[in-house]
Amino acid sequence: MSAVILANIERYKEALESFSRKVNALSSYNPDVPSAPAKGNDAVYFRYFDATDQASFLYDALERTVEHDLDDAISYLLSFDRAQHVLTSIADWPPHSLDLFIRVVRQNGGKLSATKRGSQFSWMTDDEVKRFEVIVDRAFTPGIDSEDITATEL
Repeated sequence: MSAVILANIERYKEALESFSRKVNALSSYNPDVPSAPAKGNDAVYFRYFDATDQASFLYDALERTVEHDLDDAISYLLSFDRAQHVLTSIADWPPHSLDLFIRVVRQNGGKLSATKRGSQFSWMTDDEVKRFEVIVDRAFTPGIDSEDITATEL
């Protein structure tokens, strides 16, 4: 849900400010004199406030998450696990390298960038890089399972 909130950050801020703007108009506080009590911040302003804007935003974000983003997230995680499973079955990976390899190949359109190759994966041969890129690509292809990848790529 946090991704939906970040994607709609302006609406999120507006929902929060619809409450705080009203309360700030009724209260005052001087940060230069912190020992002085705030004026107008009685419980009456907070006890029964109208949270319609906040509830509406939360409902919309939750609806978007459940109806759209959750399926995409689950699909991504299953594909990531599929790539991990196949790659670990054919190579011994240094700590943290496997997850990084999958992420950077996915982020770079199915190819390992020369920069990442030189800085993180110099231990791989050119043939390994090409082969592993194909495995990652196939792991994220709908309808492909680990056995299909292993049978065609090994």
